Amino acid sequence: MRIPPFQSGQGDLIYYACNYYTMIVPTKTIQNISVPSIGLGTYDLRGKVCEEAIETALELGYRHIDTATMYANEESIGNALKRSDVKREELFITTKVWPKPGCC
Repeated sequence: MRIPPFQSGQGDLIYYACNYYTMIVPTKTIQNISVPSIGLGTYDLRGKVCEEAIETALELGYRHIDTATMYANEESIGNALKRSDVKREELFITTKVWPKPGCC
C-alpha cells in the first residue's frame, strides 16, 4: 500500500512515507508551490533502462523528474509514469527547451 506524501507545517520540506522509511526532501517555493529540490536526472537514460530507473525512483519517493527534449527519452519516461500509481499532481517534471531545433 502506498502512503501519499505529506508536507511539514514549515513548508520547506516534504516527507514521503514509503514502505520502510521516510524520505525527507528539501523543497524550494516557486510561484507559491513547494517543488522538491532533489530530482532524478535522466540524461543518457533511454528505453527499458530509463523506464526501470523512473519506476525505482518513484518507489523510493522521488517526485521530481528532470528531462530534456535532446535526451530523447520522453516516451520512456511517459511509459514509466503511466504504469505508476503516483498521482500526476504529486509529480514535478522539468525539461529544457533549446531556442531552435538542432541548434546544439
